[in-house]
Amino acid sequence: MANTATGGTTGTYTNILRSNVFSFFNTILFVIGAALLALGRYSDALISVGLGLINAVISAVQEIRAKRKLDRLQLLERSAVVVVRDGRETEIGVADVVRGDLLRVRAGDQIVVDGPLLDGRDSSAWPRSSCCCSWPRGTGSSRPGGPRSPTGGPPCS
Repeated sequence: MANTATGGTTGTYTNILRSNVFSFFNTILFVIGAALLALGRYSDALISVGLGLINAVISAVQEIRAKRKLDRLQLLERSAVVVVRDGRETEIGVADVVRGDLLRVRAGDQIVVDGPLLDGRDSSAWPRSSCCCSWPRGTGSSRPGGPRSPTGGPPCS
């Protein structure tokens, strides 16, 4: 059992372009443009199709920029963690963390799994903002072996 993340949450560039060019609004503008062209109203047809193309370009550019930013964030998320296996500390990828691994968490580390707190000697030094962002208020315990919240975190008081 592994912590494999699903990849490819953002669409391909082809799908982004297709969905923006053939959106409902743009399709209506293109149909109106074709009807105007058939009626001989060339300047009106050009305006209708032009508005559809401008809308498609602006929408596609915004969605492509968002896709690139999301892809970069996914790359940042792939950090290494330190686990204790057979009494030795080993640095592994997040996807390689399995049930039963003991994680060594230091200041600034991202906790990648839910589980019990085995040693919380410095729990009083945890910043309140990080604590309250991660765990429900008033659940769990910061004492080793104490009751746990569903996420295994200490309480926020």
